[in-house]
Amino acid sequence: MSEATRRFKVNEPDVIEDVIDGEAIIADLGRGLYFSLDDTGSRIWSALTSGTPIGTIVTAATAAGASSTEEVQAHIDRLLDELQAEALITPDAGAAPESERDLSELFPLTEAPFSPPTLSKYSDMEQLLMLDPIHDVDISGWPNSPESPPSTS
Repeated sequence: MSEATRRFKVNEPDVIEDVIDGEAIIADLGRGLYFSLDDTGSRIWSALTSGTPIGTIVTAATAAGASSTEEVQAHIDRLLDELQAEALITPDAGAAPESERDLSELFPLTEAPFSPPTLSKYSDMEQLLMLDPIHDVDISGWPNSPESPPSTS
């Protein structure tokens, strides 16, 4: 698979995500960490998670601003490296979507240069996220923790 046709997907089921008001919120439930992506990053994230190839994302982002293809590619590659290092995305070798997504709504035509995407990592809620009872169950299921016998009442 060539660089331009590479696709990625969310590393489910440990990673959940949503885009709210132009900010991507990504939680790694397995490690109790959460992340946010700024406006540019959330646009790239939305394209990535819909199965859009990297080359298409670079082309759309370049066409929307005054930055060079090489500069946009470098910023997107850096973001992909960060997302993969944090195990938030994995390569998707599956079949391509039936039709390519129109990215013009994600990358509207502007006069401004491409803004480098920023991934922020937060661990301040790690203990709270790890309190999720799903982390403490065994085959008997929730609400029985591994150290307590299943309820017979």
